[in-house]
Amino acid sequence: MKRSNNATLRRIADTVLNENSSSHHLQQALDQFALHCSQVSGIIPSPSFDGWAEDSLLEHGVAINPQAAAFCSKDYARSVMFIRGVFAAIKLLQKRFPAEEIKILYAGCGPFATLLLPLLSKFNPGELKIQLLDIHQRSLDSVSRLID
Repeated sequence: MKRSNNATLRRIADTVLNENSSSHHLQQALDQFALHCSQVSGIIPSPSFDGWAEDSLLEHGVAINPQAAAFCSKDYARSVMFIRGVFAAIKLLQKRFPAEEIKILYAGCGPFATLLLPLLSKFNPGELKIQLLDIHQRSLDSVSRLID
């Protein structure tokens, strides 16, 4: 990850993890994250309410399309709470298993891996081993470009 991208993600993570951040600052941070991801991946967040366009119908539900998945970052309260929860869980696991690499499977990561990608700047190489899983190849290609 380039230094400027790492610094951007660190600022976003710092804002989201700061319990004293205002709603306005949280929204700005997540909008900046979505804009950055869109610029790198070419996927534009969209509610995609036009008849489940490009959604995948599964035996037990629906896997929303990459644009709709990217739009989840616009659910600010949800995103903030889940990002904070993921960070707290990782830190707890690091305390419980201080000498071990923490393994994470992010199922349904979508094109931006919103709940984890901003946090990567808070960890050193070798602290986490991450596997990303999504039913849409376009989402996996996107998140791969973002990580590269």
